[in-house]
Amino acid sequence: MMHYHHGYGGNAPRSKGVLHADIDAAKFPDADLIVRGHDHNKWHLPITTERVTRKMEVTRSTVHHIRCGSYKQLGDGYSGWEVEKGFAQPRNGGWWWYCEKYNKKWHTGVEEAH
Repeated sequence: MMHYHHGYGGNAPRSKGVLHADIDAAKFPDADLIVRGHDHNKWHLPITTERVTRKMEVTRSTVHHIRCGSYKQLGDGYSGWEVEKGFAQPRNGGWWWYCEKYNKKWHTGVEEAH
């Protein structure tokens, strides 16, 4: 299951928005993929989670947290809103997410698209 939201907040020049991954994981514990954008940072953070089932068995799964990045260059590097705010040039491109079923179990993963 995927959860998408355009995103929110500022540029987060030090953390690049990675701190939101823990907050999103708590809000959407059943998601396999959590996708955000808004701040033009681009990263992929896979986090392994453990859960206890009703049968008292521990299961593990990976939740993929993605920030989409940008699809355009930010200005000319000398003037403009992004330059005046001190933003670094973001990494351009997107992501490919795959979801495949093997032996009655779903397998997911993420690859960078350039």
